[in-house]
Amino acid sequence: MKKNQKRVLQTVMDDIERDESERAIEAVLREKMGRFIEGAAANEAFVAEFFFLVERLASKSLAKRIATHPARPDAVDDLHKQAEANRVAPDQPETGGAWRKPDAAKRGKASE
Repeated sequence: MKKNQKRVLQTVMDDIERDESERAIEAVLREKMGRFIEGAAANEAFVAEFFFLVERLASKSLAKRIATHPARPDAVDDLHKQAEANRVAPDQPETGGAWRKPDAAKRGKASE
């Protein structure tokens, strides 16, 4: 077998192993996520932050599906509104449009 063929074969095997481990992780998450949310329900602020972060990382269509989850608190909508209000305009050179906290914005203006 040539070096190039070995490298291609190894890449395929690595992908198969990675896919199997990712499927195992996804299965555990599916199995345990409901109990995790139920257990955390006593701390609504934590659950709201959890849903907010998951929705921010998800694709737009998946975030819409997550938003319909019965355990999702209404406070998540407020967190999304706050995040949008604190978003930096993409043309600002110091951050390149990155997300920032409100107090970071005040510090940036004070130093100018």
